[in-house]
Amino acid sequence: MAAAKPNFYGYGEGWFLSDYRGEKLVWHTGNSGGQRAFLGRRIGDRITVIILTQGDSRRLEIADAIVDILHDRPFTPPRLSVAPAVLTAIDGQGLEAGLARYRQLRATEAAGYDFAEGELNGLGYTLLGRGDVEGAVRVFELNTEQYPASSNAFDSLGEALGRAGRRDDAIKAYTRALELDPHNLNARAMLEKIK
Repeated sequence: MAAAKPNFYGYGEGWFLSDYRGEKLVWHTGNSGGQRAFLGRRIGDRITVIILTQGDSRRLEIADAIVDILHDRPFTPPRLSVAPAVLTAIDGQGLEAGLARYRQLRATEAAGYDFAEGELNGLGYTLLGRGDVEGAVRVFELNTEQYPASSNAFDSLGEALGRAGRRDDAIKAYTRALELDPHNLNARAMLEKIK
């Protein structure tokens, strides 16, 4: 049985407000580099879930599964993060093998892996952090192919292109990010800085 999806209904005093299976939920997430965090409090049943991970974007899915397990309800196991599988292939066989692994998993095991935009975005920043700028550019390019309507994907690509010394391409990526989201303050600031 598939887990119920939480209904998001607002933001109050620094907390996201939603419900899950009729239970009130206050929660927040955070990111810093490759680290990610989740803090969620189910008001009615007084359950608090805190998750700290290294690069895992499935925090809400994991938290919902934990609550369902505590209530002895059916749950859906969270999908696997695709980023570690791709990074393992990159580390073992090179960038092309990693990109091929992503495409192969997406084509053959889409239900078992999380292919959210943040997966490739986090992987790109992992490569940037390692100093593999060209690898990061390629991963961010793949992310813009997979999520062509994402301002964030183009913003990240612009950053990597800038680090690679590809000024004109970075301008194009930041311009596209701003077209997709005129409120993308980082893209606007970067365009002003590099033009």
